[in-house]
Amino acid sequence: MPSDRLRESIVPMGRITFGREDFMARLGELDGASKLVTCGDQDIPRPPEEARELAELIGCPWVLVTIFPVWKILSL
Repeated sequence: MPSDRLRESIVPMGRITFGREDFMARLGELDGASKLVTCGDQDIPRPPEEARELAELIGCPWVLVTIFPVWKILSL
């Protein structure tokens, strides 16, 4: 990819993604009674350990979602 195109596309997206304010410290301000954190067992961008941490900071439950392959369901 030409460097000028890279500067006009990927670089601004990186600034938006990684330059944003960190709100982790404010999660406790949310009403945990009306929240639920869910996470897939194979989630890479937000792995289960991070989902559990988010739920603890919010003060709400969390659920780990596991997807079974069809062949496992049919063999039950």
